[in-house]
Amino acid sequence: MDISKLIFLAALAGVLSVVFFFVRDKLQYFLVLTVTFAPLSIAFIFYRYNGIYLIDFPMLALFGMLLAQGRIRNIPKSVLVPATLWLLWVLITAFNARYEIGTAISEWTRHLRGYILFLCMASVITSPKRIHGIIWALFGTLAFEAFLGFWQWRFGPLGLTFLNERFFRWRVGATFGHPSLYADYLILLLPLLIRFFVFMKHPKKWQPIFFGGVLLLAGGGLYGTYSRAEWVALAGSVAMMTLYSLPLRRFRPRVKIPAITIIAIGALFLVHYFPTIMKQFEEKGRKRAADIRMPLNYVAFAMTNAHPVFGVGLGNYRRVSFFFVQYGRKAEKEFRYSFYELMQVVHNSYLLISSETGWVGLLLWLWFIGAVFWRARHGLKIPHTYLNNIVLGLMTGMAGFFISITVHPNISNHSMLMMIYMVAGILVGMSRIKLSGRPPKRGNGQVKATERATRFIGAQKA
Repeated sequence: MDISKLIFLAALAGVLSVVFFFVRDKLQYFLVLTVTFAPLSIAFIFYRYNGIYLIDFPMLALFGMLLAQGRIRNIPKSVLVPATLWLLWVLITAFNARYEIGTAISEWTRHLRGYILFLCMASVITSPKRIHGIIWALFGTLAFEAFLGFWQWRFGPLGLTFLNERFFRWRVGATFGHPSLYADYLILLLPLLIRFFVFMKHPKKWQPIFFGGVLLLAGGGLYGTYSRAEWVALAGSVAMMTLYSLPLRRFRPRVKIPAITIIAIGALFLVHYFPTIMKQFEEKGRKRAADIRMPLNYVAFAMTNAHPVFGVGLGNYRRVSFFFVQYGRKAEKEFRYSFYELMQVVHNSYLLISSETGWVGLLLWLWFIGAVFWRARHGLKIPHTYLNNIVLGLMTGMAGFFISITVHPNISNHSMLMMIYMVAGILVGMSRIKLSGRPPKRGNGQVKATERATRFIGAQKA
């Protein structure tokens, strides 16, 4: 491991240990750290790119506290059942892996980690204080990643190797392993940022400035990734969010200046960078990278149909793909791709899941994600602007992510798995909140105003 990373981790452990003794609310302390560390890939790697990640320490402490308080059992069964069945099925497929059982089990532990994170988020949200801490932890990490991505786009790498900073010659990646991963992270949270900047009023002057600044940095970082799928997915998801918001009064934009500002800056940005944007869709090399996705899909389809029940096991795709390259070659009009190129992991997360866990695994995964969205609808019905904006923003981000991974295998990445499980848990947790009393008239989302005007009385029964 890089010596700078060891020094950083030692210093971080020392600071957090000191802070721990001065914090009264230990649960909130571990919650904020868990959310903050979720997208980071810093780890002690022991086996097959897997090991002990930074998030594991606060997450397991948080999970232990929730178990001791008996709060895990309050999660709605409509979501808990498919999530648990998915986890168990993936473990079964791991023991039926075609080549490397150890790799499959190692990959399964990533989903186990995500499952624990989902349980923590779905269980811990019982008050505005918990939600407020989660949201600001999300925004804090997003602000850092947005700044780093923007800096890389304009000036190059910052040299934060101890945070796994990644910079590609002409694309930015922040602390993520690939530009498309960084782009997926951004489109997952950008709709939430837009909700706070355009659709909410804030009593403190620095807040809209903060949200607008982070939005500007994140937009520059997203552009610098040159990830076409994420651009399209974000545009589509935000368009759907806007169309949903306009007919409903409580979801409409509440501040005119930020709305006008974002439209004006977006238009100027599009005009200035339009030739470069179009080049990403028309340039020969980029088109070649896009065209290979269809032959790769045929390889994945053939692999799934050959192993329809258990798949080939998590992490085993590359070990098996050689035997199915012929189906990808048949899909080509011209033989432009080598065997090695067609052996790479399919650039479609849904087909990757079906190839490695069978059609059964894909159905269970879709059941889980569908149940999360179905359950999250309850959060939109709460008569509270602050909570509505959080739910709608996160649902939009999830929708954008699940659109983008139709052309990426990013569902298997540690950082994105943690983010998806975490956001799913937040949505399920917020769906259980029940308000009594009258909500704030202006719905500005501040915790003190919320606590004065409403009383949170626990969770709805599943």
